[in-house]
Amino acid sequence: MIDAIKLAVRDLDKSILKDVYLVGGGCQIPNMPERICRDLTSEFDCPINVNVATHTVDGAWVGMRNFANKYPHLVA
Repeated sequence: MIDAIKLAVRDLDKSILKDVYLVGGGCQIPNMPERICRDLTSEFDCPINVNVATHTVDGAWVGMRNFANKYPHLVA
């Protein structure tokens, strides 16, 4: 994950890291948000806030459903 972020941040502002949002079953692993925050903080010199989705397993689906309902012309 850090390697993918390094590639993205190279061309973008580090401010995109200020709010990291975790979804999926993997974020149910004990202490995962803390581990992600610690790993990112050790790599990047900026404030990082890690949040976990309320619906961890289907959070990505719920987010896309909400996006599709709000912007139907973009998902046709």
